[in-house]
Amino acid sequence: MGRYYKEKYPGGKYGLTKGVAVAKKNECYLSKFYKKEMEHFSPTGFIYPILGAFRALLKEENGKYTWIKNPFIVVDDLGGELVVTTVERSRTLGNNPQSVGKDTGNWKTLYMMVKLSLLE
Repeated sequence: MGRYYKEKYPGGKYGLTKGVAVAKKNECYLSKFYKKEMEHFSPTGFIYPILGAFRALLKEENGKYTWIKNPFIVVDDLGGELVVTTVERSRTLGNNPQSVGKDTGNWKTLYMMVKLSLLE
């Protein structure tokens, strides 16, 4: 998420965002799902609304779900916007990552951003 934040704000410091932890020298965090090394640890209140937005890319046919569009392409295109929108919403909610994770307005906004990407 730090990389996507930097895409939108090249001089920005994602690690200074309330709730985000920065790995110490010679250490790293592991991503929740793929266990990849990361410089920042993002709160679940940021992760789950963004991840949940990608359900807009699913379609169900005969009891099976398939991707309408490759989610990896979409995250590369929209990742910065999704992260920045979430961080900004957190700031408006008192810099509380838990609040943004529970905020239905944020969930809807992110979902609509991903859904609109299907029109492009």
